[in-house]
Amino acid sequence: MLLAALLLGVPAYASPRLATATAVAVEAAPPSAPANPIAAGLQAALDDLHAGRVGPGAFAALKTTRAAYEQRLELNLRRAAELPSTFPRRYIIVDIPAQMLWLYEDGRLALSMPVVVGKPTEPTPTLITEVKSAVFNPYWNVPWDLARNTWAPRIVKQGVKYLKTVNMQVLAPDNSPEGRVVAPDSVNWNDVAAGRIWARLRQLPGPNNMMGAVKFEMPNEQGIYLHDTPLKQFFRASQRTLSAGCVRLSHAEELAKALLGAAAPAGDTPPETRVDLPEPVAVYITYLTATPVDGVLRFFPDVYRRDKSRN
Repeated sequence: MLLAALLLGVPAYASPRLATATAVAVEAAPPSAPANPIAAGLQAALDDLHAGRVGPGAFAALKTTRAAYEQRLELNLRRAAELPSTFPRRYIIVDIPAQMLWLYEDGRLALSMPVVVGKPTEPTPTLITEVKSAVFNPYWNVPWDLARNTWAPRIVKQGVKYLKTVNMQVLAPDNSPEGRVVAPDSVNWNDVAAGRIWARLRQLPGPNNMMGAVKFEMPNEQGIYLHDTPLKQFFRASQRTLSAGCVRLSHAEELAKALLGAAAPAGDTPPETRVDLPEPVAVYITYLTATPVDGVLRFFPDVYRRDKSRN
C-alpha cells in the first residue's frame, strides 16, 4: 500500500506545491487494483481512519473535525459506488469539484489537465458514457437555450450584421443534419428571445469557434461534449466553473493524440472531420470532493454546494 499525501485542492499541474502538502497516514489502493479504484481508495482511507492511523494533526491541517472528515469520506464513497464495480483498461475521469481531467491507462495516470466546467446555475451533469470519436475543425451548433437566452438578445440589440462578426450562420429549423443556411433577417429575433419560435445557429470553424480545434463525441441526453476552446485565459483561474455545462479542455489536442495515436490527423483538416477511436474509451464525469488521484487522496471544494445536502 502507498502512503499518500493529503492535499487540499492542489491542481495537478502545480507540482512544486506538492512538497508542502501535509503528510497524513492514509493508505491508497494500489494503482493496478482491478476493482473500482475510486471506491477502493476511499474505503482504504476510511479503514485507516477507523484503525487510528489518521490523527488530530491531519484534522487540524484540514481545519476540520474527525466527524466531518469521516462524513466527507463516506459521502464520496457513496458517490463512487454509483460508478461501475470494475473499470476498463483505459478511462477518463472528469471531476467537477477538482475541475480536472485524468486519463488512466492500465491503472496508471497517463494524462491530466485543468478543465472548465459548468457554472453553478448551469451545472455540468454527472455522467457515465464513452468517447467514440473526435471531430476536428468542428462547427459549433448553438444549443437552443443559448440561442434564445444569450444570442437572440444580442442580435436584437446589435442587429443581424453582428452574426457575421462572430462567424455565425442561421440554419433552417428543420433538424436536417447538413443544415440549410437561411438569411438572418428572415427570422424574427424578438420572437426567438421570447421563446415563441426557435432558431438554429451554427458557428463556422476557425480560431474563434467555441468548440476550438477538436471536440469529442460521447452519447448523452444532455448534449455534453469534451471540447477545445479559444478562451485559454480561463485556465489560469483557480475557480473554473464558467461554462454552460460542457467540459472545456486546456490541452484538447494532447487528449486527441493520446486517444487516437497515429490516427490523429496532422495539419489543417476540412470542417467536421470525424475520426473514430480504435475502440471507445469510458468517460466518468463525477462529483467527488474527496478522491484518490494517482495514489494520492485529495480534497476539493464543494463548488455546487452538494455536500451539505448529502447528494
